[in-house]
Amino acid sequence: MDPKITSHDKAVLTRIFNPNLPYGDTYEEEENVGEHFEEVETDDIKEAKRLELEGVKAAEAGQVDKALELFSQAITVAPEHPSSYNNRAQALRLKGDIPEKDNEAKCDLTHAAHLGGQFAKQLLVSMNPYAALCNQMLADVIGKLRTGEEME
Repeated sequence: MDPKITSHDKAVLTRIFNPNLPYGDTYEEEENVGEHFEEVETDDIKEAKRLELEGVKAAEAGQVDKALELFSQAITVAPEHPSSYNNRAQALRLKGDIPEKDNEAKCDLTHAAHLGGQFAKQLLVSMNPYAALCNQMLADVIGKLRTGEEME
């Protein structure tokens, strides 16, 4: 008898093994990952990566405004490259002198997540206190189930 794994089973397993992943999101099957998330190294992507590297160096040197400009240029060159959005969001959070920067950072992370950026998805969860609380409660329940501890 060959048991069939349903989409519900996969969703439950995803919640157990990836509790910080936003609810409703799942990782693709191993053989399908490349189809959805593998990036073709075009000239635009290469240029975006070059700009990102310059941006990272600028941020490390304390030149956050210059880094933001470089990350924005990278996004303009290759708008489907999630890493550029992640980097700009981090620079916006690093700058942090205006409350709206956090909203801009969330917008960039959301866009990167929609483009398939798993790091962005994880970071969005950490920025959402409600989701973090739900994930912590789920992790506690799973921990109790694993150890056989009684549920309250």
